[in-house]
Amino acid sequence: MNPFLKLLASVVKEFRVIARDRAGLALLFVMPLGFVTVMSLALQDVLGQPEAAARLRFSIVVLDGDAGLVGRAIVEELANLDFVRVTKLPFADFQQSSAGLREQVRTGQERLALIIPTDLSARLDSALADGGPGALFDAPAGKSIALDLLVDPALRADFRLLVTIAIERILQGIELRRAMTLFTGGDSLLASVPNTAATPRRGGVMRVNNRALETSLARNAGPAISPTSAQQNVPAYSLLAIFMLVVPLSQTFIKERTQGSLTRLRSMPVPGWVIIGGKFVPYFIINLLQMALCLSIGRFVLPLLGGTALRFEHALGGILLLSAAASVAAIAFALMVSLFARTAEQATAFGATAILLLAALGGIMVPRMLMPPVLQKIGLVSPLGWAQDGFLDLFVRGAGVVDVLDRAGALLAFALVCMALAGWRFATLDK
Repeated sequence: MNPFLKLLASVVKEFRVIARDRAGLALLFVMPLGFVTVMSLALQDVLGQPEAAARLRFSIVVLDGDAGLVGRAIVEELANLDFVRVTKLPFADFQQSSAGLREQVRTGQERLALIIPTDLSARLDSALADGGPGALFDAPAGKSIALDLLVDPALRADFRLLVTIAIERILQGIELRRAMTLFTGGDSLLASVPNTAATPRRGGVMRVNNRALETSLARNAGPAISPTSAQQNVPAYSLLAIFMLVVPLSQTFIKERTQGSLTRLRSMPVPGWVIIGGKFVPYFIINLLQMALCLSIGRFVLPLLGGTALRFEHALGGILLLSAAASVAAIAFALMVSLFARTAEQATAFGATAILLLAALGGIMVPRMLMPPVLQKIGLVSPLGWAQDGFLDLFVRGAGVVDVLDRAGALLAFALVCMALAGWRFATLDK
């Protein structure tokens, strides 16, 4: 009998097994559709309203090219803000470090970055000396100094505004204190000046340059630059459902082992890849169907319930690539767990726990940009995080197929490792 006909027979058999398992079908379809709908609506206010900014803490990388009094004062006052965590970036070559930092922000590796230009302290003193006290309101011609604030395109506009205003007020206070030092003989740039940080900024020498933001958004052809609840939660919980197939797949696989069905199949002239492929193909099709249904919920159902519609027409190629790669990774992981576990209970407990942990670290349940920096770095090991970041690139940053090839490649590499371990275990099973 042709091996491909054997594979077809194995696929048909697996579909019949899946169809008889109503609880498994509910897990595969009802759970993700419910999560996508409920969580997208539940977090509509959190991820869609300006008030959420007041409850966040932002991580910002600072490249201090000044290394003088003014640069140090800016870094210190940023660190004193309740909602900001500051990381000072060391550098040897300022231009090279600036270019590298811009690329990291553009691709989402860093969310926020502030570039303090070289010789800022000397340039500020020169501008104040030339313009006198009036420079605090209107910088002398050619003396305006721009600090580049780089913002990840995936960060919401109101969050960007909050950080920009905070930095502007810091600059205003530092300018005023520096002017007092120069014109009245004060002895400390960091001396306290009541209420200066609370006054609106008008003119001045130093300013935040948002043109860096426009540069970072140059490739964004998508319809939105701020992530909505739908953009976060629809792919997130779709991916969680795809990887949670470890539960039904491992149960059916281990049941076949305990009942002797797998032993009988292996005693026949049936290649191992046919047996594995018979389980791989049905779940691959189911996973793609899951993703299509969840995307449809985000596109057509959420707006009817008062939520924000998920627009993805510009990214269909990337969605298909990432969905396929995530499906392959999920199935490979599930097969590996099924072959190494001795009982269905072991497979369910370990598989479900591992997936939930990887989901939490990967930004599925809570967006990774809201996590502490340490957890953000740890989350880079999560295959669910790789896929979620890829979908955010597609939906938020306007990325295309080429831009998510690295994410898809990482998922396929993870799948290859899992399949290699599963193949080795399958070859040595019952020996």
